[in-house]
Amino acid sequence: MSSNPHYIKGTRQVQKLGNTTIIKKIGSHVKRVMIGVPTLGVVRIEWDVHRRGQIIPINWQCGEVTANHLPDTVGMGYHTADAQNLCLERAYLDKYEWCLLWEDDVLAPFDSMLRLALHFERMPAPIISGLYFSKSEPTWPLVFRGRGNGAFRDFEIGERRDRAGKLLYDGFVWADGVPTGFLAIHRSIIEWVWRNSDDYQLPDGRKIKQAFKFPRESWFDPEQDRYFAQMGTSDLAFCDRLIKENVFAKTGWKDLAKKRYPFLVDTNLYAQQIDLSGKLYPNNCNEILPPLRGTFAQDLAARFKKPEKKKAKA
Repeated sequence: MSSNPHYIKGTRQVQKLGNTTIIKKIGSHVKRVMIGVPTLGVVRIEWDVHRRGQIIPINWQCGEVTANHLPDTVGMGYHTADAQNLCLERAYLDKYEWCLLWEDDVLAPFDSMLRLALHFERMPAPIISGLYFSKSEPTWPLVFRGRGNGAFRDFEIGERRDRAGKLLYDGFVWADGVPTGFLAIHRSIIEWVWRNSDDYQLPDGRKIKQAFKFPRESWFDPEQDRYFAQMGTSDLAFCDRLIKENVFAKTGWKDLAKKRYPFLVDTNLYAQQIDLSGKLYPNNCNEILPPLRGTFAQDLAARFKKPEKKKAKA
């Protein structure tokens, strides 16, 4: 054995501490998932509790880096799409298997990492979203099938089993549009989008790939003698792009490429949204447009049912 107390032997590091020998594996760890958090800079303590209170799956290790892409600089004035692109860039360059976009107002359940770990093993889809409601009054679930027709609500929340424990409903909903508040994206999609996106300039002058963008377009049609304008959100624009450019087929997801609704929403990952005043959506809302199936709608009806007035005795 070498006289050096720290030496490398194959893929192991051996350290002598007196009569004790410590052997440590030094091979590279599997970079399973990178969590990217687009934030305005002010975060409610409830979000921090849900973030740090996550149950860590077996044999996972985690680390945390709080940094901007520029040293000793805090970037402000960026759009959501800019932050999303910075997160994808880090996941792409560091070769993570998955990138989880987790926005700073989404209170994901404490077992979210456990459920995601199962998805990462079983690989049902390369885009996996949790379920949460809009930050509005009335509030509705952010699941979409089609455009211009509002939220899709024909589903129930959570898996359902019979008395013997047999799974009757897995809680999965398939959509053609999902938000990015709690969204896992597989590396196959990240790599394709990164290699097939144009460069654009961030507010600080640095150039980066524009995987996400806010649709803000206007044009004049001389044949119709009319001006047109188109606006939207970065999340749905991203989903539309993946479908329009047939990205699932090009990245090996042939079966999903044939589906009309290729994005997976796991309703077991049911989260609340929270605003800076502490109001929860949908829990603290006065008007909720719930999923149409299951007991959720019934529970809400009972919750908001007005008590009957007692008739006064003559």
